[in-house]
Amino acid sequence: MLFETDRKFQLEHPKAFFCEKLLTMFGVLGYSGFILFLVMPNAGLTDEFSVLAKASWYLVYLVTLLLVCFRWRTLLLKLPKIIPLIVMLALIIASISWSIMPEVSIKATISLIFTLFFGLYLATRGPLLSTLRIFGGAWLIMTFLALALIFAVPSFGVDQDIHIGAWKGWMLTKNHFGGNMARANLLFFCLLFLDQRNRKLWMLGLAITMICVIGSTSKTALLSALMPYGLWIVYAISKRSILYAIAMVWAFISIVTLTTYMITNHPEQFVSLIGRDLTFTGRTGIWEQSLHWIQLNKWIGYGYSAFWEAPNGPADHIRYELDFEVAHAHNSWLDIALDTGLIGAAIFASITLWCLLKSAWLATGQHGPILIIMMVQILAVTFSESVLLGYNSYVNVFYYFLISYILIGYKIPYPNINQPLSAPDWAFSTKPANYHA
Repeated sequence: MLFETDRKFQLEHPKAFFCEKLLTMFGVLGYSGFILFLVMPNAGLTDEFSVLAKASWYLVYLVTLLLVCFRWRTLLLKLPKIIPLIVMLALIIASISWSIMPEVSIKATISLIFTLFFGLYLATRGPLLSTLRIFGGAWLIMTFLALALIFAVPSFGVDQDIHIGAWKGWMLTKNHFGGNMARANLLFFCLLFLDQRNRKLWMLGLAITMICVIGSTSKTALLSALMPYGLWIVYAISKRSILYAIAMVWAFISIVTLTTYMITNHPEQFVSLIGRDLTFTGRTGIWEQSLHWIQLNKWIGYGYSAFWEAPNGPADHIRYELDFEVAHAHNSWLDIALDTGLIGAAIFASITLWCLLKSAWLATGQHGPILIIMMVQILAVTFSESVLLGYNSYVNVFYYFLISYILIGYKIPYPNINQPLSAPDWAFSTKPANYHA
């Protein structure tokens, strides 16, 4: 499930192989919002947006359905290993019955099902390296177009209103652009580790995505892009010997202790290092209000995706109290609790914790640290952004792919180069012990 190739399937069914890869690439581009951009560059700015958006998403869903049907036997065999995800999905479907806005929950749940199953399909379609190559190819296309817009059409690709001069490419905001470029940067870095055959191509992707992260001027995106390199260094040092590993653990404890001290005694100076204030750009007020409404319905929540959409609902009270338009909790875990209560938050937290532990175990084999570093990069922003248990976005698809792969994956040990030599079978006598010539 790691370095194996699709060569056999490619030779036996060349047309089916080509069509599947093409549709998979289309799916990745679609869930990244790229297909919608091609259909309507000014998405959301005209009255026709809803019709065109629905048409483009229906096409993406159709491709997802075709791909899932194509691999239905494999998916069926893997279902027992992803029971935790099935349980979470069942809770979300059940939340429609108590949702404060059932019609919104139904539509959101349908979108979630397609997004989740596309991620599951990616986790089971073939070797990990083969799938990551498709991701890499998609992000090369999207990044090159973003750079073309930034330099050829700066009125579109560069922010001209709020964050003047910040790059946003074909995406809506510079933070959205920077966050996705940071995730693409890690993707190319991991492909460098896995794919020796296309190193020059992935080095190019690594360089241009880092340039895009810097151009976005997003400090959060920059930290998200740089953090994996620090984790990789820790992994490389720890792997040398047990003493180095102990030293890394001690260094980690020291950093956590120092960080705790800084947050406790010098909070303003600490948050200023990451370009924030003590309110985290107004997020703390949203968090306080969200926690209040979670307490009022703490076990089952308000229904999937309904809390912030219901007219004259609880979210309007939050907007009134804070005196600005709030679209979500700016915290993945609070949004999950608002949707499905503490029960849903506990289930998803358990899935995530298990995947973190298992990815650390897989790191002792040929996978290396790529899975756990990808997990950590996404989870690092969940406390300030709503990026988990969503739908119709790249980060959601990639996270569902990642946790699905970890749930169904197995450790691939390194070959034992020090294995003692032994004589072949034919060198041993087959005669019974009491045999006499």
